[in-house]
Amino acid sequence: MSEWLSRSDEGFYEQCGKWAAMLGDETARALYKWDVDQCAAVALSIAAFTGAFEVYRAVNSTSNRISKDETKKTASAAMRMFAASSVRYNLRMADSARFALGIRPRDTTFTPHPRPTSRPNTIIRRTANYFEHKVSALNIENGKASKPAGVYGVRFVWQVGGERPVSGTAIFNGRFSRRPVITVAYDEIERGKTVYYASCYENAKGEAGPWSPVAEAYIG
Repeated sequence: MSEWLSRSDEGFYEQCGKWAAMLGDETARALYKWDVDQCAAVALSIAAFTGAFEVYRAVNSTSNRISKDETKKTASAAMRMFAASSVRYNLRMADSARFALGIRPRDTTFTPHPRPTSRPNTIIRRTANYFEHKVSALNIENGKASKPAGVYGVRFVWQVGGERPVSGTAIFNGRFSRRPVITVAYDEIERGKTVYYASCYENAKGEAGPWSPVAEAYIG
C-alpha cells in the first residue's frame, strides 16, 4: 500500500480538514454506511492534531512540538485504519470521493482470496525482557500461531492504559505483519500499565476479517 498521507505538517493539516468535513457529513456517513462511533473516534484524533498544530504554529516550543508530533502519529494511525476498513474497498464510494480524502482509486484487479472470515484469538506472552510482549494471532482451527488459507497477514493493534476497548476497531495504534507473531517493546516508564490487544486477518488487498476478542496484559 503506497503512502497517501502528506508527509509535511502543513499538508497533513489540510488533509485533516478534508477528512473532518467528510466524517462529519451525515449524508456521506449514511451513503457510505460508515459506523458513526468509528467516525467520531477518528474525527476526535484529527481534532487533537489540528488543535495541537495550531498551538505549535503560534508558539514554537519543545512541549508544543512534542504534542503536535504525538497527536499527528495517533491521527495518522486512525486515518490509515479507517481507510483500510471503510474507504479503500468501499464499493459505495466513487473514486472522486476517495481522491477528496487523498486516497487513490481502489484496485480493481482480481484477487483469488476473499475477505477473511476467520476470527483469531490474541495471545500475549512475556519475553525474557519484562518490557516486551510476544503477541500471537492464534488460529482457532488448529490452536497454533498460523494463518488460515487465503490469509495474507495479520493486523495487530494495541492500546496502553485507558478504558478497555470494546473491539479492535476502537484501537488505532498497530502494525501489519505477514507473520502471525510480533514483539511489542515498551519503556520502563510504562511499567505497571495495562495494555489491550486485538488482531484480525487480512487478505492481499488489505480487506480485514472479524476482530479477535480484546486481550490484556501488564507491562513489567
